[in-house]
Amino acid sequence: MHKGKDNNVEIAYVKFWLDRWSGGVTAMTFEERGAYVTLLVEQAQTGPLPEKKIKRLLRSDYEKLWPEIADKFVQDSDGNYYNKKMMVEVESIVAYCASRSANRQKSKTKKNNICSSYDKHMGDGNGNGYGSGSKGGSSTLLGAMQDDIIKWTARLGDETLVWQLVYLAVVRRKVKNPAAYIQSIINQRDYSRAREQDIDTVIEWRDKVISGKGTP
Repeated sequence: MHKGKDNNVEIAYVKFWLDRWSGGVTAMTFEERGAYVTLLVEQAQTGPLPEKKIKRLLRSDYEKLWPEIADKFVQDSDGNYYNKKMMVEVESIVAYCASRSANRQKSKTKKNNICSSYDKHMGDGNGNGYGSGSKGGSSTLLGAMQDDIIKWTARLGDETLVWQLVYLAVVRRKVKNPAAYIQSIINQRDYSRAREQDIDTVIEWRDKVISGKGTP
């Protein structure tokens, strides 16, 4: 769990800039590259690294590898090491999640992002409420899933896949507890059924239920 200034956000992905990576490791051996990326991943997930943790991660290769990659890191006021570029990317994800959450809290009518309010608009895509036969059925259920949708998007790093999961649970499967159903799929990392959902259909459904325009 990476700790931002005001938020605890699970970092599941960061932007991987190919040109920056290839340019930054050209002089490294493959062994050094492996050590370097291991430390970058650990920093992204837990924050700046104490030297004790670096030694533990690199194990018996610490004395051999750390001197070769240490210049990629700087020390903070506590003496812990971090890579500046990785810190920027992590803070970008933290800020993204925080801003979406803030937008959802500030305005229940803001449109066109996954953190907006869904409670007035969510249906099964056919003008029906989810699972109950009433038009308000899915409104309550999907409105309650807002925090989950934010969390899943941050974890998977794939907003489209998240909406394929939501569509599968709410429209296709009509499960009684869509949040639990989706979380089970994510825990099992089996997204085959979700990816079978036509992306154009899913995105069209998502845009309509968020905008409140309904379906034809």
